Amino acid sequence: MSSQIPDTIQNSEKLVRIIFSPYHVRSNRKTGEIRGIKNSAFYSIPEMDEVSVTRIDYSSLDFCKTQAKRMENTIKEYQGFAIVKYSDVINSGAFVKVTKIPNNLAHADIYYKRLKQRGEPYPAETLLVIEEIVSKSIFIQDPSPDEEGWQGQNINELI
Repeated sequence: MSSQIPDTIQNSEKLVRIIFSPYHVRSNRKTGEIRGIKNSAFYSIPEMDEVSVTRIDYSSLDFCKTQAKRMENTIKEYQGFAIVKYSDVINSGAFVKVTKIPNNLAHADIYYKRLKQRGEPYPAETLLVIEEIVSKSIFIQDPSPDEEGWQGQNINELI
């Protein structure tokens, strides 16, 4: 991943959010089959206003999967990715800021300009923004989450 990643995000860029079960997915209670993502996939951690994403135009799904597998633990299981266009996030009313970090120079954060307090729901206007982002996102379930590297479709075929 190049250190020459621009600090300005282009409207055409795609953002990737790592999706974990059970927190981020809707599943069939009987079969366990995943049907899509919940709004919580784009919730920030309580008392923070940032939702981590990766600018996939400057990264890869292999890299994102490696990151996901490092974050996975006994209570959250990696399932795949939500992909959303930067322009759709902005048009929903959220903000995106480039926040390069040492292990991910393509890192960015989605902001709602509203802190989510622990144990309290988001205000209705923030929930509407999140719902809009989720509705514009494409969920791609990893066909082989336990294998090394991304085994699924090419991202350009999906969005």
